[in-house]
Amino acid sequence: PVLTLYGYTPPARNGATLVSAVGAPELIAYSLDEYEKKATMYAREPDRLAALRAKLRANRDTEPLFDIDRLTRHFESACEMMWQNYLAGNEPRTFDVPAQPATSRKRAG
Repeated sequence: PVLTLYGYTPPARNGATLVSAVGAPELIAYSLDEYEKKATMYAREPDRLAALRAKLRANRDTEPLFDIDRLTRHFESACEMMWQNYLAGNEPRTFDVPAQPATSRKRAG
């Protein structure tokens, strides 16, 4: 995750989506001025940067971005829902996939 500038189109918001999913919304800037201020702050305050890195390391075990098993279950559920919609003879449609429970994970090492 890196410092990111929130954009106005879906592709321009990908960075913000990722840092939110890792539990670090403080890495999102909403203007160029705010982006510059945050970048300067992290460059000038190594203790703050170190605390952010420690937070990101800890979040690897708890945040959805790194829960690959949960993502896989969610994707499989979406595929099953699409397949059932097809079998029912329906046209393709949008739908919401129910949230999946978090996976209990322990990191090796």
